[in-house]
Amino acid sequence: PLGRIGAGIRRVIVSVGGEQAARETLTRDPRRDAATLPAPLLVVHGTRDDTVPFADAGTLISTRRAAGRAAQQLVIRGADHSLAVNDRTPSPAWDRIAGFVRSQGPR
Repeated sequence: PLGRIGAGIRRVIVSVGGEQAARETLTRDPRRDAATLPAPLLVVHGTRDDTVPFADAGTLISTRRAAGRAAQQLVIRGADHSLAVNDRTPSPAWDRIAGFVRSQGPR
């Protein structure tokens, strides 16, 4: 079961790509896909994330690097899955995320 948030994500995927896209997306294993993803990767993870184990971030980074692909990691101490720390996200985290996206330039 996806839960309320997962069901919302599924609805968005269905609205954009249809049922097949939702099935394919929601059954993918990001740890496996990390090795073949063509775009540079920034893994952002809060140390208090109860949704995705913190160790998974390290696995993604290791998988990418073992495949010879670029990967960066941003650890937000005390942040949960939504990146919130004490009801707000530290602005340096968002600045780093925005900088990473900008550094990729237009495609």
